[in-house]
Amino acid sequence: MEVTVLNTNLRNNIAGAIYGFAIGDAMGATTEFMTHLQIRKQFHKVENIIGGGWLHIRPGQVTDDTEMTMCVMDALMHQPHDEVLFEMACAKNFKEWYKSNPKDIKRC
Repeated sequence: MEVTVLNTNLRNNIAGAIYGFAIGDAMGATTEFMTHLQIRKQFHKVENIIGGGWLHIRPGQVTDDTEMTMCVMDALMHQPHDEVLFEMACAKNFKEWYKSNPKDIKRC
């Protein structure tokens, strides 16, 4: 029974970390690649998830950072014990993500 609790706690901790990562990504996307002075001039300071930025994202929308992290986490959940299968699943997920035409990628 303790193993189940440990696994539940570990899953909750991982989920919390991923949610925190995604929230930080959505909040930071607005000012990504801006200097402190540029941020201060345009926003004074950012205290909410407001969207915009160089990607013109909607409030709460994440960037490739979160999307690619989710590709890795999905592969890890499906192939946690086999490194080769994990890498193949990651590659497949990245390929599908790329085909979704993410706005963060410039196409030549």
